[in-house]
Amino acid sequence: MSSRVSRGRKLLFSGVVLLAFLALFEGGARIWERARPAPTMPEPVPRSCPDGQPCFEGAATLPPVDGHGIRMAEQRRAGWGFVPGSQITHGNVTVTINSLGLRGPQIGPDPEPGEVRLFSLGDSSVYGYGVEDGQVFLDVTAAILSDETGMDVLSVNGALPGYSSRQALTVLQDVGPVVRPDWLVIACIWSDLFHTDEPLDAGGESPLAAVRMMKTLLQPWLPPRTIGWWDPEQGVGTPGPGKSPRVALGQYMDNLHALVLEGAKVDARPVFLILPAPVDLDPAGAPAYVGDYRAAMATVAEEIDAPLVDGPRYFARHGAGPTMFFDQVHPSAEGHRLLGEALAEALEDRLD
Repeated sequence: MSSRVSRGRKLLFSGVVLLAFLALFEGGARIWERARPAPTMPEPVPRSCPDGQPCFEGAATLPPVDGHGIRMAEQRRAGWGFVPGSQITHGNVTVTINSLGLRGPQIGPDPEPGEVRLFSLGDSSVYGYGVEDGQVFLDVTAAILSDETGMDVLSVNGALPGYSSRQALTVLQDVGPVVRPDWLVIACIWSDLFHTDEPLDAGGESPLAAVRMMKTLLQPWLPPRTIGWWDPEQGVGTPGPGKSPRVALGQYMDNLHALVLEGAKVDARPVFLILPAPVDLDPAGAPAYVGDYRAAMATVAEEIDAPLVDGPRYFARHGAGPTMFFDQVHPSAEGHRLLGEALAEALEDRLD
């Protein structure tokens, strides 16, 4: 009997010691988090093509990303984001990040008299992956409209690599009152519709500082976070057993409506942009699941009577070819030029 009591006491003592150790470890981890600089993580990078290889015949060459890619700050609400005030490089392309954590120069807190602000939301195709500052389609649109209308049109790039429409909503909620856009360019699609068996979304961060600390310390040995697109040969990003879209179609439409409502809070008028892709160059057209998300965007635009820019149709009308793209989703500088012209054409008569 006494041996059982003694063994029970030892187990109890061991449990208390273990809990005390874990509590001390958690407390130490929280102190470590407060003392260290803002945590970083790798930028989500595309994984649709073999390293250093063109995705398809005639595609433009995409500047490489070395090692783990661009370091990004972890964000509790959105999952990840650029480090404010930093400068990053994709191969030979240097990108400036302003104090809001967005691509581009600093933005004044108050629009200048007569200034018109365009604010884009989306993922790396909208952000301008592999494209120089000033060549992203929103910059092209702003330059065209400034020249043709005589107005001061400012472009503000609110897109971030890998961001879904839900994460775009977070961006709008966080910086919309600072940017105060006149037009909200909603171009979220690729990071919403791609199918994966490895969920990649905002949230999911462990509430335990000890777990977060260990993840950070092990980061140099962890593989880079990647975003998968569709690949006919590898099946990456395409529907299949065990795979599901990152954002379901119904939720995608709800998110688009939420973006419109959030934009209205800062008096921004929405314009929707359907992004083109190399699959549009195929006579067979884009896969049905891509068409579903494009149709959903068109439906939301029609419901609220907002302008809709049909990128695939505009590209076809202007004889776009493979050189307009780096890979299955990312437009090259020439592709961005065409997109900028299409958006400017849709907005020219609507600026006031």
